[in-house]
Amino acid sequence: MSWIILLFPFLLISALIVSSLIGRLIFRRRVAREVNGLFSAASPGSVVVSSDWQELPEPLQRYFRFVLPEGQARIGSARLKLAGMMRADKNKSWMKIESEEYVSCHPPGFIWHAVAKLLPLLWIEVCDCYYGGKGEMRVLLMSLKKLAASSGREMDQSSLLRWLSEAVMFPTALLPGEHLAWKPIDSKSAKAVVRNGELTASATFYFDKRGTIRKVVTADKYRDFKGKPEKAVWIGYFHNYQRKSGILVPTEVGATWKLPRGNLNYARFKLVEIDYDQPFPY
Repeated sequence: MSWIILLFPFLLISALIVSSLIGRLIFRRRVAREVNGLFSAASPGSVVVSSDWQELPEPLQRYFRFVLPEGQARIGSARLKLAGMMRADKNKSWMKIESEEYVSCHPPGFIWHAVAKLLPLLWIEVCDCYYGGKGEMRVLLMSLKKLAASSGREMDQSSLLRWLSEAVMFPTALLPGEHLAWKPIDSKSAKAVVRNGELTASATFYFDKRGTIRKVVTADKYRDFKGKPEKAVWIGYFHNYQRKSGILVPTEVGATWKLPRGNLNYARFKLVEIDYDQPFPY
């Protein structure tokens, strides 16, 4: 019997690893199904011409002239790989994150699948999505134990705003259309109003002299605070623009919550890879 007692911890750990790997496979298969569903509704559009933005506020005209190559078609879908760090609070440690994101430009939608490795055999898996007009986030420990889940109207609106702010990565989605309209502010900024179904939200985009977008600010987004949605000012930052498939996009991004108790810089990522109109998972 002594050998069974000695072997028990090993068997327990082995069973936990196997069940976690199975859970990870199930989780990823679900994400893949959702990605296929997201992409099934997305399709490339017509070639962009200067008349598409001639009636827009001046900083947007400058932006599109600068970032889009001649003959660029409207992007139907995008897929990205991002690597970076996130933290939940100022007093919490930064976690390294590796992620894949899949985007539909028309209609608006995305699926973000991320993994945070805490230890060699300990990880957190996240799926944050806006799909079919609904926002949802699922957080699981080792792909098995649910740590958090968010949904509801506040999540729907926040997710739609995430799509809007990240459209800097797939710029033709920022052209006016069924889901997006622009309002002038001044020579350095313009206000975007995004609509999808009954949802409406807005954000202000800030441009530099060349035309690139440097930050996005919105007061319409919600964050989780002690298990409840809290409305707060959110700021997204964009740096180090580079040409990808001929399109000028930022390769470094960051995010901050502007809170009464002090600003929280909670995310910073680098763009590892981006593809347009390749509608299938990595």
